[in-house]
Formats: sequence, structure tokens, C-alpha cells
Amino acid sequence: MHGNVTAMLDGEPGSAAAGVTGLSSGAPPILLPMAAYHGTLAAVRCLGAAGIRVTVAESGRFVPGVWSRFVTRRVRCPSPEEPNRFIDWLLDFGAREPGHVLYPTSDGVAWLYARHRDELANHFVLACPSLQATYLLLNKVRLQAAAEAVGLSMPRTWIPQNGSAFSEIEAEARFPVVIKPQTQILFEPHAKGMPVPRPQDLRRKYAEFASGTGYAACLLAHDPGVSRATVQEYLPEASENVYGISGFIDQTGELFAARASRKVLQQPRQLGVGLCFEEAELQPDLLSKIVAL
Repeated sequence: MHGNVTAMLDGEPGSAAAGVTGLSSGAPPILLPMAAYHGTLAAVRCLGAAGIRVTVAESGRFVPGVWSRFVTRRVRCPSPEEPNRFIDWLLDFGAREPGHVLYPTSDGVAWLYARHRDELANHFVLACPSLQATYLLLNKVRLQAAAEAVGLSMPRTWIPQNGSAFSEIEAEARFPVVIKPQTQILFEPHAKGMPVPRPQDLRRKYAEFASGTGYAACLLAHDPGVSRATVQEYLPEASENVYGISGFIDQTGELFAARASRKVLQQPRQLGVGLCFEEAELQPDLLSKIVAL
């Protein structure tokens, strides 16, 4: 579910659920935090239009997902950027009102749900992979190793630890490169990355990127090495032509669904968040490798 054209609101503030017809009374309600996130708004619209009762949990009032006409209920909660307060609130809410479905719409929330899966399962309905599997998929370094093991190629990537490592990148990499965080989990300030056009710019820009970013303490405790940013070869054509496959697979591996799209607009243009997508054909060979992964 892509949150394209998400700046538009789809209902008046007082019309919660006004556009929802035939609510599925037999289906459990779903709880969606992070209503300021465009992916959450996309989930609100999709699930609400399907007749699912949507409860939005958010600390801010003036964010798009809160005012969607597909929201049936609004509650206030701490931000997931404060992980301990957020999980405490979630467990308290679940104990008072058990039976909601939990669905993560961001990397950080997905990781928190996996980290606290056993506790949350006492009160919520959730289909949540293990913490190990979740972190493998959400950490670029670990994902690269797993992807290459099933035949999926990745751009060359380094994690420089010292001066000699920078010298290797400066000598061997095809520039431009991009400095990227290892993961977007509980990462501030949610920067996608920093392009580096020339070898002589690499060390300065790497230090600049490191000084302006950071992770939540609970993630650093889980993986102390995550604070080291990666350097990855950059493909300029990616800003105009990104092919993506989105899908779902259950824990048995037998229930699987997927669709493909092509990103046609992102902001910022060089390295940013996708805004517009068009439908594309699924590539069977690529799909089979993703299923293997």
C-alpha cells in the first residue's frame, strides 16, 4: 500500500467513519499508531474502505491519518520514538481492550512489535515474524548477505571502520556513492542517505552524516554496531526507474501474494520517498528469489 498523494485528506474532521459502509462486525478492529506517517494513512484508507474498524493511536492532533473519514476511533498514545513509553501504553491498552489486530506501518514499529511479540500476543492479534527475521530484513547489511545467498544481487556496500577502509572505498568504488544508515529502525532524523559525488568528499561527508544522526538506546543495546553508516555504490538511474515488489507471506510460506510497481516520482528527486507509482508486471525469476528469501 503506497501512500501516494497522501497530502490530501479524505474526509472532514467530524465525519469519522462517514465513508465506511458495511463495517465488518465479525472482524476484529485494527490498531494503527503513527498517523503522521503516510504509510499509515494508506493503511487507514485501504482497511477502512474494506469495512475494517480502524482505531488510530497518535500523540499529535494535526496529522493526516487522524482525520481520515475511514477512522472509526481515535485515541492518544506516546510516539513510538519513545519506545519504552509506547510499549507500556500498548500493553495497557491491550489489557483493557483485548482483541485488536496490530499492523506495523513503519520499520521502527515492526521491530518493536517483534521485540515484544510474546507480551503483545497476550492481548492482540498479530502476525509477527521473529525478532531475528525482522531485523535481518530491516538491516541493510544483514539483508545483503541473506539476499545474495538466494541469488539476489545488491550494489557494492562497505562499512568503513578506519582510514584504510576509506582508502579502499576511494580507490575501488564507482562514484557517486551514497552514505546510508544500516537501518531506519528508530533512526533520527529519518534521513534516507547522503550522496557523495567524488572520492575526495567521502570522509568529510561521512563524518557530517554520523554527527547528525542517531538511534534509540534500545536498538543500540540490541546491535551496538548499527551506528556505523554504510557506503553504497549509487545508481543514478534509480531516481527515475525503481521497480518494486510488495507482498505478503504467512509463517507457513504457503499463503503468498505479491504485486509489482514502478516508482515514477520521488522527493527529493535524487534520494527520497516515493510519491507516485505505476503498476508493473511481476517478474517470475525475481519473485521466486524473494519467496526463497
